[in-house]
Amino acid sequence: SLSEKITRIIPSPSPAVTPSAHILFAGDLMVDRGVENSVKNNLNGDFRRLFEPLSLFKEVDGVFLNLEGPVTTKGPNVGSRFSFAMDEKILPALTENNIKMVSFANNHVGDRSSTGFTSTLSNLDKYNIPYTGAGKNKAEASTVKTFTANGLTVGFIGCSDVGPDWLKATDTTAGQILCSDPNLTTY
Repeated sequence: SLSEKITRIIPSPSPAVTPSAHILFAGDLMVDRGVENSVKNNLNGDFRRLFEPLSLFKEVDGVFLNLEGPVTTKGPNVGSRFSFAMDEKILPALTENNIKMVSFANNHVGDRSSTGFTSTLSNLDKYNIPYTGAGKNKAEASTVKTFTANGLTVGFIGCSDVGPDWLKATDTTAGQILCSDPNLTTY
């Protein structure tokens, strides 16, 4: 038949392969206070060693986690004894352990004032760690950020449902996106 002859000349295309990726969502990362002291006392100050038992981080196509507080030495402590400020030495450990994106929108982002907040953004940029939910202004903070994993581009947007409201991004000031923002679904 004619269709059999055409099929021999022009074979049927193989079914399309849908790209897939294995992305690990890891929750909060906070390496201040007791964790930082343990790293300094037991791991010779090498934050990369915290990730040694977490081989899964390197087995997936990328890791997304929440950066639970500023990574800076700048800015005053504006909170309580539960305020955090992480050592910048944690950032190379993130890049070496397949962290492809962090959310920097949560209740601890202002623990070292707006100075510590903007310093953290600079530190993340310095180490080429993409972040979502925060930025130098509202336009940057509300932009969907992406990374590509195994040929699949994945988009993220972060927001905080518990403030601090005083660190809400505006058109002209750095801050985070709040989940209560009525425009959240339009970003």
